[in-house]
Amino acid sequence: MGYYRNNIIHLFVIPALLIKLISLHGKISQQCLSDAVAVIYPFLKEDLILHWDEDQLNSYIGQCLNTFSDCGFIQYEESQWSISADNPDALALDSFSSVVLPSLERYAMLSQILFKAGSGELKQAGLEKHYFKVLKGILQLLGNGDADHSDRALIKGFIKTLKSTGAVEMNDERQLMFDGNFEQTISDLVLVISPEVHQIIDEIVAE
Repeated sequence: MGYYRNNIIHLFVIPALLIKLISLHGKISQQCLSDAVAVIYPFLKEDLILHWDEDQLNSYIGQCLNTFSDCGFIQYEESQWSISADNPDALALDSFSSVVLPSLERYAMLSQILFKAGSGELKQAGLEKHYFKVLKGILQLLGNGDADHSDRALIKGFIKTLKSTGAVEMNDERQLMFDGNFEQTISDLVLVISPEVHQIIDEIVAE
């Protein structure tokens, strides 16, 4: 099933991301929604076969929102998008949005580990080491996990994109550096992490 999923996920990942972000925020303006997608998109593009440039992506976001709205899945009121309260397909919509969840969780955990450690405190190898400790803690505490979470190629791709987008830089000692804007950059990502996972990250970074 993983093989077939990986061959078609690029067709659904942006619509799924939109629904997931609306669900996480409860209510969100189209500008904030577009900004959040713009932050996350480079990481998804690194992982998957995605071809949109900035203008094409914004147009596609509008098309997806209009289609979801026409189907009665979401509504636009007072300049904000939200999940339709009387949507009879809410469970199916939540299941659809979970397509993008493993990627978001991986991005969020890596970002939060880096942020909690602090600028200049971790090298790439150190970030990976902390990340796998978090995964071990999740399995021990929650008893669940996703195969994508332990894929080292995807982890390296995320760090590569952090550097290529300027979210982090590497100093002469090869430590990962970031400024105060990094917290704002990852604010939409960390919404997907449960309180239990936040606690595991805090404990491991503090070791």
